Amino acid sequence: MKYLALLLFLFAIKEANAEHIPVDASMSSKPVFVHAVYFWLHESVTEAERAEFIKMLKGFKKIKSVSKIYVGSPAGTPRTIVDNTYDVALMVQFKDKAGHDYYQIDKIHTDAIKIFEGWIKDIKIYDMVTEKGTAMEYN
Repeated sequence: MKYLALLLFLFAIKEANAEHIPVDASMSSKPVFVHAVYFWLHESVTEAERAEFIKMLKGFKKIKSVSKIYVGSPAGTPRTIVDNTYDVALMVQFKDKAGHDYYQIDKIHTDAIKIFEGWIKDIKIYDMVTEKGTAMEYN
């Protein structure tokens, strides 16, 4: 019941603010491919090494098939349903699966795996293709 109330509340806020959100219609009907990666680093990784790891992840933007990239840390949202246990997250957007497949074999990506794999204790990867009509840009 509380989830239904939350959904209704969020819908009401969305509707109340709908006029005030400019939408880039150029992407509104194109599905995109999103590659989400969550890293748990070994406790022995120093802050300087963590910064080097993050710099390497940001460097993935040089891969020609990458449309957008986000690198960050847990937001610290204190809800039991939210997993804040990872150390670093990476989200990469591609135009399509072919772009993702290219990224997987690009030298920048494969070299990074060789260099940094020893620092990674665990990794979870979630790939998704957006539903048609949901990949919108908000300015």
